[in-house]
Amino acid sequence: MSEAQFQQEVLQALRELMLEVGGLSKRVDKLTERVDTLTVRVDTLTERVDTLTVRVDTLTERVDTLTVRVDTLTERVDTLTVRVDTLTERVDTLTVRVDTLTERVDTLTDDVRRIDGKVDRVQKDLDGMKIRIYEVEEEQRHLRRRMA
Repeated sequence: MSEAQFQQEVLQALRELMLEVGGLSKRVDKLTERVDTLTVRVDTLTERVDTLTVRVDTLTERVDTLTVRVDTLTERVDTLTVRVDTLTERVDTLTVRVDTLTERVDTLTDDVRRIDGKVDRVQKDLDGMKIRIYEVEEEQRHLRRRMA
């Protein structure tokens, strides 16, 4: 191989090497951009994780507080359940008494109706007497006028 051919091959190899270096340089640039983008995303995600960690801590505190409240409310429910049972017994007793009183009221209502019937008859008799008294008084006035 002559020196000119050798130089030609070296130049060709250099060109190919330059093209390959250019391609690698572009890949490095793209990878650098990607690394920069991923770095920004990692920073953003880190901030979000920190924010979420604070929220989780806050929620954990709330859960603890709510757990205490639930325990307290459970105790109150148990106490109220006992009170409801006691009141239910009282209601049952009062229901029996109300039933008894209802029967008495029904009996008294019947008595009142009978008495109302009698009062109505007496009232009719009184009304009849008033009419008769009025008629008698009218006759007396009529007679007095005739006699006068």
